[in-house]
Amino acid sequence: MQITRPKILICIGDSHCSIIYTYGKTEKQTMAYGVIFFISVIFIQSLLADDNLSKEEQSKLKRYVQDLFDEKIAEEIKDLKTRLNEAEKHILSTEQKNEESGSSNLSRRYLMMGAGSPVGFMACVSPADLLNLGDKHTILFDKIITNTGGAYHNHTGVFIAPVKGLYEFQLSAMSSAGSHLYLAFVRDGTVISHIYPDAAGSSSYETAGNQWVVELNQGSEVWIQTQTGGTIHGNCFTVFSGFLISEME
Repeated sequence: MQITRPKILICIGDSHCSIIYTYGKTEKQTMAYGVIFFISVIFIQSLLADDNLSKEEQSKLKRYVQDLFDEKIAEEIKDLKTRLNEAEKHILSTEQKNEESGSSNLSRRYLMMGAGSPVGFMACVSPADLLNLGDKHTILFDKIITNTGGAYHNHTGVFIAPVKGLYEFQLSAMSSAGSHLYLAFVRDGTVISHIYPDAAGSSSYETAGNQWVVELNQGSEVWIQTQTGGTIHGNCFTVFSGFLISEME
């Protein structure tokens, strides 16, 4: 139950006034406390108005009322701090529940996407250089670093999709100084796009890279091939990788 906290305006003399908020565990207790507090202060104010009181007695009563105000304000501050701490705990608890719920939903989505059978690979060209490559020559990324799911075949250089889904692939290729080469990303015999590591006329190595996100059917094949003849630098500086993002129906 939300409690509307009554407030009382109390004045000592003509100038010292303050608003006092009352409180209690229940609404009835709150109202009773306010009434008692109000009557007490009114009684004290009537004593202060009595001309028969000495200045010392009036001074004591004023100090007593001031102490009463100070105590009430201190209680009010303590009560506000308690409420603030409770609100902070509630917010933190809510955020934690939301995070746990989000993680749970993410896990369910991940499982629905076929995360029980992950697919991913990373392979590189291990020889120092692949020389005198012909046109439409499939690059063999012979050194396998990762091949979860076994979908990449290093003896042919071809990735075969084990399931229908959305996949991501990346290629980083390096040309030796003075050489250049067009490379193509191919899906089921169709060239999707090219990269061109160009070190012609240069005394240093040059690297080019690209990234593709494509839909593949089960059994679809992906590979990297030359678009024109040339030379490519190896020593695992030329790397091909890919993984399944999510399965599709």
